[in-house]
Amino acid sequence: MTGCASEHDYDADFHNCGSQLYDLFSKYNAEDVAVSLDVSDLWLPNISSQVKHQFALGVFAEMDIERFTPSKRLGAYDEFNEFIRAVHAILPSFPMLEDYIPEPDWGEVRVGCKEHF
Repeated sequence: MTGCASEHDYDADFHNCGSQLYDLFSKYNAEDVAVSLDVSDLWLPNISSQVKHQFALGVFAEMDIERFTPSKRLGAYDEFNEFIRAVHAILPSFPMLEDYIPEPDWGEVRVGCKEHF
């Protein structure tokens, strides 16, 4: 099993994962946490980790802005890398949902705007 989930009590472990993410996120600037989570979500190898990223984003969105540390910025790639590895180590596993890989949209979906596509 990966992340913070163990085999004995999934509900307790699920909440524990949220608490660990909360503690980690609170150590950093809120804007940097949001951008880092978005970058991780958009990275192509993470395409089947949508549920994990939604979980992390849900924890982030639930936090009060006062809980973050504005002065602790993720100003360099090494800092981002260390942060995102810590996030991934905490995230629970969702094996029933993580084997789905969405089909890419190669221009099949179009949105009209002022008579143009």
